[in-house]
Amino acid sequence: MKASLKKSKEPSTAFIIIDIEKKDYEQKVEDVLKSYQKSINIPGFRKGFVPKSIIKKKYEIPTIADEVNKLIQEELNLFIKKEGLEIIGGPILNEKGKIDWSDDKLSFEFELGLAPDFKVDFKTKKKIDFYKISADKKIIDDQILNYRKQYGKLISQSAIKEDFEISVSFKSDQLGIDSSGIIKLSDIKSKDACQKISVLKLGEKTSVNIENFFKDNTKAENIFKFPTEKIKTFSGEVELEIKEINQRDLAEMNQEFFDKIFGKDKIKSISEMKQKMSKEIEKDLEKQSEQKLFNDVTEFLIKEIKFELPQKFLKKWMRTTNKEKIELNQIDEEYKKSEKGIRYRLIQEKIIKDQNFSISNDEIKNYIKEMIALQSKQYGQVSPQGMELDNIVQRLMSNQDEISRISNQLMTKKTLDFFKEKAPLRSKKVTFDEFLKKAYAKA
Repeated sequence: MKASLKKSKEPSTAFIIIDIEKKDYEQKVEDVLKSYQKSINIPGFRKGFVPKSIIKKKYEIPTIADEVNKLIQEELNLFIKKEGLEIIGGPILNEKGKIDWSDDKLSFEFELGLAPDFKVDFKTKKKIDFYKISADKKIIDDQILNYRKQYGKLISQSAIKEDFEISVSFKSDQLGIDSSGIIKLSDIKSKDACQKISVLKLGEKTSVNIENFFKDNTKAENIFKFPTEKIKTFSGEVELEIKEINQRDLAEMNQEFFDKIFGKDKIKSISEMKQKMSKEIEKDLEKQSEQKLFNDVTEFLIKEIKFELPQKFLKKWMRTTNKEKIELNQIDEEYKKSEKGIRYRLIQEKIIKDQNFSISNDEIKNYIKEMIALQSKQYGQVSPQGMELDNIVQRLMSNQDEISRISNQLMTKKTLDFFKEKAPLRSKKVTFDEFLKKAYAKA
């Protein structure tokens, strides 16, 4: 087997020629056919005694094709790595008629899209705004109100009013629903259902149309214990019964209240609580500001860094690899939708390569431990330690999808830190409402 590189008339593409001889795959094909002969079931023959000629006639060509394809993929990957070729998309086989798999010599030609050469720098007078979001009085007061509701006492009521917590059950044999949960009138999307429920007393029942009952999909999932896709198929009447009606009295802002939120004796007064909340809120809001910064720097780099893409190749590659067939008259539009993403991926890969960014197992483990501690705190639970923590980390480390997700997040964090250090930033202090107007302003 031999692989060679052939130049293209276009500077942004090239060709890899792979020549394969019969000796490269015949032993492997022979081994596969022998295993078939031992295990295959064909009517009229005992298992393990099917004549070799029948096996060969039926399975030889498909087996050759399968083994040759494996060799091609191996050789392509090795050759691209050995030659240091930086490619866009993936190799495309140039089909030259029907392949005769019985030939002693086979030749395959693959077209490659070559990644452009460019530099990532921030040598510009343009400035990118980095928003520092301050926690204003309104956002702090809203947070305090939420805590007072959360830790307030429940007072039983006989009639329903706005903002009361209503414990209800839903039943329908036809839809397989038998669930219960706590709702408020404000959770309900249907005006008709809301009106029906608002006049009910404790223990009373009514029928409601389940279709689009809740405003929020997450609320529906939590109540019905079905995924959103399943819930969207629900249609018809279900029985709803009022089990409890409660008014949540606001908690007093005393030492017991402070201890529940921040820990025993950590906060002694309302002013201390507000200062602490202000810092915590601003830390949380910083994540939103950083996400906007990341998006803005990304847009900046895409506009500022100029390089040519192998458009003709990429359009061909998109048509070849897309699961849903793209017609010729649609390809230009599809390419326009994808071009910005392609350009950013190339820029990100260049940054990662130039800065020697990598993600170690220890970084992934530490990230998992931090997330476990954070989630435990959010739910008011004691964070696992020692062997229990190690077992959770080990379980997550064995999940490749989870590892990939965490690695991507860590790489995004390293890229963000690079942006903060190198990009021409201008710090701007804003309130949360001002930030929202900036972040979601129409272009």
